[in-house]
Amino acid sequence: MGRKRAMKIIAPDRPLRAGHGDILEVHLRIPNAVEVQGIAAHFEGRCRSAFSGQDSVNTLCCERLIFPIEPVLLPSTNGKANVLPAGSFRLPLPIRVPSHIPGTFTAKHGAIAYRVTLKMKLRRVNSQDDAVLEAEKDVDVIGNVDGDSSVSLENSIERHLKKTLLGFNRLDAKIQFEVEKNNFLIGEHILVTGKVHNLHPSNIIKHVFIELRQKVLYSSGESKKTDQRLITKLICGSVAPEEEFALHHSIQIPMDCYPTLDLLDNPIQVTYSIIVSSSGHFELELPVAIGNYMGAKNRKSIEYHDDKSNAYYCVPPSDCSASVKEGPPPYSSPSQGRPFFIPIRMLHTPHRPFMPPFGYRSPQDFPPQYHYDTGPGVLKIEEIFD
Repeated sequence: MGRKRAMKIIAPDRPLRAGHGDILEVHLRIPNAVEVQGIAAHFEGRCRSAFSGQDSVNTLCCERLIFPIEPVLLPSTNGKANVLPAGSFRLPLPIRVPSHIPGTFTAKHGAIAYRVTLKMKLRRVNSQDDAVLEAEKDVDVIGNVDGDSSVSLENSIERHLKKTLLGFNRLDAKIQFEVEKNNFLIGEHILVTGKVHNLHPSNIIKHVFIELRQKVLYSSGESKKTDQRLITKLICGSVAPEEEFALHHSIQIPMDCYPTLDLLDNPIQVTYSIIVSSSGHFELELPVAIGNYMGAKNRKSIEYHDDKSNAYYCVPPSDCSASVKEGPPPYSSPSQGRPFFIPIRMLHTPHRPFMPPFGYRSPQDFPPQYHYDTGPGVLKIEEIFD
């Protein structure tokens, strides 16, 4: 049997949230009574970038913590309450995570990590021997990035691309696409609209697809390096010669997607781009920002417009018939009156379903409810054998 540690820090089995408080536990095993000479507890965070022989470390935070050990201390001979009796103790360690720090991040050439450290200087009551107890615990942190920031980014792009090979025309296409906005929240759908016009008389533009790609920029001194990750991908189709392909597709940002990280002088920067491309033909991208919480400004997930020809038009709930039963769109079955429009960004991306972390499940992830009166005309299992 291994030796048990005299001091150990126990953290919750979930990430800590930036800007929020939490409580950790400290387990102490004291074989003999000791005098507490000093206590130092800190919450530390560092960002490190290492590549090509370069190594850069940036301290994100070093917050002092208060360890409330006074309730278990006894008075000593000089009258001060600084004697820790022999025994086993479980004491709380309150922690307040700073609101400005980014979340825990692990990449190919760098990482952002956090830990809680505790150091106690002790002296035995009988022998006057000095000792130092040290403990540390790595913790994960979820940062706060406002999804409604006022960052101004380009939201549309238009190109006329031509490519020749050995004197032969291999590509002649006009590509135009746009996104409705540049700032998104995790779990939201990004609607991409536009068109791909193939002007070539004989060649086919194969496999037009939309990607959400993460770009990680590492910096160490004057050296810089870039790494890319594919987050999600949606294959749209192919474009025949002298034909036009309409883009009206949406992809969903995963619930566990790391938000945009743009800190001044930080060794690691994280950005995102929407990319419309075709294998071996072209690749065009638009930058987008991703946050994980909404700021003070309240925004509705569905916007209502008066123009029914608009792609985002939706009938307000107050105008819907009372016979319409509630259910996640697009499964609700309205009455046979006025038409019912659903924004395409509310639809699930079929390419890669993402499950939210920590047991949370969005209402849109649940299957459709079957209503016998107003539901679609499908047969129940018992009706098949009648």
